Amino acid sequence: MSSTILSRRGALFGCCSKARGPPLPFTWYSGSLTTTFHAVYRARTIDSSSRRRVSSQVKQKFPGAPESHYASTLKNLNILSDAKVVVVGRTDKLEAIEKTGTNVVGFVDETSQDLTRSIQNVLKDALPWVLFISTQKALPVLEALKCATQVQIPLVVCATSQFEEGEMKELRGILDQSAMTRLLGPGSSVFAAPHSGLAVWDKPLDAVKPGTIGIVGSDYKSIEEAVEATKKYGHSVIFDLGTNPRAGTRPWEAAEWMFSDDGTEILLVMANGNSEMEGEVAKAYKEYAERTPDNQRRKRMIGIIQGDGRKQWEEAGILVASKMSEAIGLISKETEKISEKREEVAEVVDREPAQVSVTDI
Repeated sequence: MSSTILSRRGALFGCCSKARGPPLPFTWYSGSLTTTFHAVYRARTIDSSSRRRVSSQVKQKFPGAPESHYASTLKNLNILSDAKVVVVGRTDKLEAIEKTGTNVVGFVDETSQDLTRSIQNVLKDALPWVLFISTQKALPVLEALKCATQVQIPLVVCATSQFEEGEMKELRGILDQSAMTRLLGPGSSVFAAPHSGLAVWDKPLDAVKPGTIGIVGSDYKSIEEAVEATKKYGHSVIFDLGTNPRAGTRPWEAAEWMFSDDGTEILLVMANGNSEMEGEVAKAYKEYAERTPDNQRRKRMIGIIQGDGRKQWEEAGILVASKMSEAIGLISKETEKISEKREEVAEVVDREPAQVSVTDI
């Protein structure tokens, strides 16, 4: 995303600065009913303290990513505090998302008689940072994705998973032409950036809290287990990449983004059984380790994997576990090492340990 676009969105959203004026009226669509009212403050259950920013946010590049229009949208995962969100789906999903304190500025009920038109109208009116869509059918997703690329919505999270072969081909065609919109999914049931106060999900996760563990997976049950197991440490970001990450965002891309995320100290990546994608993850981590200067700490990736992919992950320098309990043991050891090293560096530079960046230890 260019600095021009980011600046324009900052002015529209008011989310790049903590100083915020009075709330502006917005249009709320629910079926065929339209009501205009003012946004109101909601107490947050996810801590909305300022997120530690991703390095060089505006001009950020990812060395492991190929040069292409769509590859450049990976930086759209930089979720700003209080980012605007539009939800498309059932009212119970809306209520679950609102309970997190996520800044929902628009809703479209999936039972709307003209769902496509309603989505188009609310996107153009609200200009959110994130569109979360969970519908039974794929067609509204395709229409929403087209509109999102036209009005430059940075991120679409798609929980819908029922796509026919022709619909998947059309979805990939839309993304190939996109230089402004990134997709998580199809079938992405969870995306959360706790430090920014944002969580969108098809099924709620109760253990989400701000912290330092970045989680990547492609299955809700494994994501749920990982979030619960790591709640002691908290989470920097949580990705469920969905049933077909080949279309939207691949596991190695999520890992590549977290290498540059100052809030992520340890990556927990769960294999999805696709040997091609598992190979991409190994390659991405190996290249990251090779390009990281010797005087800078390399973030640890802990992978849960079995079968043939285990060897290539180990050879790339990834700490490998075969089940969650083993992974948590590795996380515990790594966090202890980080704490000890952070205290040593803090004494040298005369700072509080919490002020020492993980890349400086």
